Amino acid sequence: MGEWQATSQFCAVYSIVGVLFMFMVAMMLTYQPELIAGFDDYEAATKNTYGAMTFFFVTFVASIVYLIKESVFGTDDRTRQSGIEYEGIGSNSGSAIMEEYAMNLDLPPSIHAGYST
Repeated sequence: MGEWQATSQFCAVYSIVGVLFMFMVAMMLTYQPELIAGFDDYEAATKNTYGAMTFFFVTFVASIVYLIKESVFGTDDRTRQSGIEYEGIGSNSGSAIMEEYAMNLDLPPSIHAGYST
């Protein structure tokens, strides 16, 4: 899994938790404002809570759209770091065991420098 996919999954989960929390706070401000002290204007606080909930929901939708886009139109990572395509390796063997496995066959430049004569 790529770095952006993991970040998108984290944002999706975090956003759902944020939506639920903001919904709970909005309901408390609407129906039981006496339980939350320190606000001068409860209507403005409720409006801001709904705004934050909307922002969390938009973030959730953007994360899900990115994850769907990557799963449907994902890139084929069949090139080495040097830009040369892997030779002799099938694109998909159909094995579910090795789907998430990736291997870098390039040696770092320091190894090449140490073994050249």
